[in-house]
Amino acid sequence: MSLKYFVEDGLGGVFNEDGSEAMDWDEERMHQTALEPKACDQARVDVVMAELEADIACSRKTYNIYTDEQKALFLYLLRFKFLKVKPAAERAAINPRAAQGWVKRMNEDPEWNIYGKLTNKVNRAGSQLQDEHKHFLINLFDEEPQATRKDAVDALTAEFEGFNLKESQVGTFIRNELYISSLALTSVIVEIIGFKSLPSS
Repeated sequence: MSLKYFVEDGLGGVFNEDGSEAMDWDEERMHQTALEPKACDQARVDVVMAELEADIACSRKTYNIYTDEQKALFLYLLRFKFLKVKPAAERAAINPRAAQGWVKRMNEDPEWNIYGKLTNKVNRAGSQLQDEHKHFLINLFDEEPQATRKDAVDALTAEFEGFNLKESQVGTFIRNELYISSLALTSVIVEIIGFKSLPSS
């Protein structure tokens, strides 16, 4: 079996490497797409968005977590179909008040990403223990290891004027930060001294 190369001349004729015309060939069209007008492409996008709208309407949950598809459909209806905010939001199964907030934010800040996660907002105040308070507590427990939480709170209120703290916060600080720093210190001491195990008898 021999390998033969065939060349098309651009006019529909196929020739082999010797220049003689090929007797018969199977034509397999691939990677050939006709250029479609932009209207066909827009019609295809309209169909996809209509299907997406139907899917969203069927699979709506009670809690308002909006998917990227809902947001894309909302933006599509708002920007390309020129719907008002409320009808676009209703068709995308989005609360109209939430959509109005998004549009207001997009108008105020064009760099804002509507697809970004908005649920990482912390709605509680930060810790009352600042760095100076933490250093004070560390020094207190270094000097008096037997001190209790109540002793620590009393020392803090005496040292810092107008400072008010609950004992549970001191306990959380001891458990989370003071304990970890003591473990780190212990591991550093072990590395410096070179821990040697006692010989077994």
